[in-house]
Amino acid sequence: MKADRYAGAGRRWARGATLVYGPIATELVAMSPHPLSGRTVLDAGAGTGAVSSALAAAGACAVAADLSFDMLAWNARARPPCAVADIRALPLPAGRVDDAVAAFVLNHLAEPSAGLAELIRATRPAGAVLAAVFSNASRSQARDRVDALAQDAGWQVPDWYVDLKTNAVPILGTAEAMRGAANAAGLAGIVVEERPVDVGVTEPEQLISYRLGQPLFASWLDRIGPRRAQEIASHAADAIGPGGLAAADDVVVPAQDRVRGDQQPQPVAAGFGYHAEQGREQGPVCPVQFRAARLPPLQDGELVAQDQDLCGLPCLRAPGQPQPRC
Repeated sequence: MKADRYAGAGRRWARGATLVYGPIATELVAMSPHPLSGRTVLDAGAGTGAVSSALAAAGACAVAADLSFDMLAWNARARPPCAVADIRALPLPAGRVDDAVAAFVLNHLAEPSAGLAELIRATRPAGAVLAAVFSNASRSQARDRVDALAQDAGWQVPDWYVDLKTNAVPILGTAEAMRGAANAAGLAGIVVEERPVDVGVTEPEQLISYRLGQPLFASWLDRIGPRRAQEIASHAADAIGPGGLAAADDVVVPAQDRVRGDQQPQPVAAGFGYHAEQGREQGPVCPVQFRAARLPPLQDGELVAQDQDLCGLPCLRAPGQPQPRC
């Protein structure tokens, strides 16, 4: 079994990378072609819960799946029911969820059609499938500067990250490619668009927290310890400077509405791409390894279900906590 590439990254991701992924998740959820309140919605590739939080704010009842146990374990008591699962083999019966959201996960697959097909299978007829990916045009001089400073300090780019960025991420990195994948999967009412999203990252320290919150840095940061990590982060902030976030970073984020052939198509709210505005910053997508894994349960209340059918699964909480309404 391959190692969980996100192991040990949950805390940094939640406190750093979510600075960028949180606002994007809110934008993506807001693009639903219909209100999500009261609907059961799958958060595929849930990570530490950016999309789940956006779904909760919209009144939806989320169920989550991710290949990384560590990412699902972060703040598990406050999270929706979840399962360690491969997006290509979801533990859901056909048509179990009303809608599905896949934020920055399909572009981690060498064969993204397999993940898209599984999302379609799990979603009921006329339900929406919203998906987001980064553009192949994504560039950021400030982000590259952080990486260079980390390398100067001894960090080495992991081979798995190079492989994924080279062979998987570019597949869906254009609007044309995403539209083609959606058409091939049999989606209807497809809308793909690029547009900017202001993620609110305005300070060098925010960019550095975002970037170093990515899993490709996790094992290295653990080795060097918090004091040395803080020294490197401070040095990077000085090197970038107050005006260092002005470089634009173009990103594509398409979304699709899935409607079965026997249903009347509904126009989906425009899928979107985004780039950083002047003085704003946006980073690249993080890689994910997709492979089924069986991992031991959490010790405090078994808050994560593993390879289990989510049909009828209650919203799990630690002992003594009230059950939310889902």
